Amino acid sequence: MCKDCINIDEQGSIKIKKDSAGIILSENKSAPINITNKIPFQNEQFDYVTMVAVIEHLKNPKEVIDEINRILKPNGLLIITTPFPVVEKILFFLDRGSDQLRGKSVEEEHENYFNLKSMDTLTEGLFKIKKYKRFQLGVNQLFIYRKI
Repeated sequence: MCKDCINIDEQGSIKIKKDSAGIILSENKSAPINITNKIPFQNEQFDYVTMVAVIEHLKNPKEVIDEINRILKPNGLLIITTPFPVVEKILFFLDRGSDQLRGKSVEEEHENYFNLKSMDTLTEGLFKIKKYKRFQLGVNQLFIYRKI
């Protein structure tokens, strides 16, 4: 496991875990922070950053990617999952204007949709793709990037 890793969730909460050599086993900063501003950690502090179903909710994903680049150690990994763009049509069909999707309309739920090309554009010059995989019948995507 990693010595220093964090997970950034949809609400902007940050979860920190360290292995036995790193002392902190789990720490939650559950109060939402504005991750589009400076993430409250030192430069090059973490080995891994995970964002599971988060990036599609951000108004300014490039700013967050820049901040993650700042806090990741050299050769650190950025692990992202995000729906494939076809999900927008599926959610719209399932919602049918009822706004029952967590109390929001489909249009309000996701700010952006990404595919491999658009994610590579977003991370260009900062990260290199290590692994890309679609899963859950192709509606979700896994991106693993290495900091360059």
